[in-house]
Amino acid sequence: MLLGHKAVLHFSVKEPTRIEDAEWQADTFADIVLETIGVRTQQMSFDFYM
Repeated sequence: MLLGHKAVLHFSVKEPTRIEDAEWQADTFADIVLETIGVRTQQMSFDFYM
């Protein structure tokens, strides 16, 4: 699988929004792909603060 996402960061004095963040874009893309192929994303994380 090839993971491709477009970083939409801009040159500005203020912090980028969540939609402009390349890491958020990649995480969202991965979540959508996993859900599409039937993998529940809840099972992919640990809750260390129980």
